[in-house]
Amino acid sequence: MAPPPTIGAPRGACTATRHERGAAILELAFVFVPLILIAVITVELGLMWKQQLDVDQSARAGARAAAALTNDPEADREALRSLVGSLSPEALANVDAVVIYQAPASGDMPGICAISSTSMCNRYPASVLADLDDDSRWGCGGAAHDRFWCPTARDPQLHAPVEAGVRIEFRHDWRLGMFPDGVDLSATTVMRLDPLIR
Repeated sequence: MAPPPTIGAPRGACTATRHERGAAILELAFVFVPLILIAVITVELGLMWKQQLDVDQSARAGARAAAALTNDPEADREALRSLVGSLSPEALANVDAVVIYQAPASGDMPGICAISSTSMCNRYPASVLADLDDDSRWGCGGAAHDRFWCPTARDPQLHAPVEAGVRIEFRHDWRLGMFPDGVDLSATTVMRLDPLIR
C-alpha cells in the first residue's frame, strides 16, 4: 500500500522560516541600535544648544546693564543682577564664573582674567552671586568683589572708547548618561559704555 499524500508545506519549510525570523531580528538590531544612538545624541546636543542660547542671552543682559551704568559704583552689581535674573535656575546652577572686563579692540577677554581679577577685570566666581544683596561686599572698597576694575574708574571721556565685556563660564552636564563627562562652555558679549554718568 502506498503512503497517503502529504498535505501542507515540505519538511524544510519550518526551518527556513525560523532562519528568516532570526535574520530579520538581527537586521532590526543593526538598524535600531544606531537609530537610538542618533536620537540620544540629537537630544543631548539640543539640550546643550538650548542652555548655550540661555547663557548667551544672559551675557547680553549683563553687558547692557554694565554699558548703561558706565561708571556708576553699582555697575557690576547691577550687571550681575541682570545676568542672574535672565538665567534659568538650571543654567544658573551650572555657572562657574562671570568675568566683567575692559575689552580691547579685538573684544577678547585678557588671558589673565581667566585666572584672577586684575586692574582690567573683575572675575566673579559663582559663590559671589549669592552676595548680590550684601551692601558691604560692593562699592570698590576694602575687600569688595568689584575693587579690581572699579566701575567708578570707567571713564569713556578719558579712555575713549571704553567697551565692557561680560563673559559667563559654565558647565553643561549630559542628561541621559550616555557620555561620562560634561563640557565647559562660555558666552561673551561686548558693549560700548554709554556716556559718563556724573
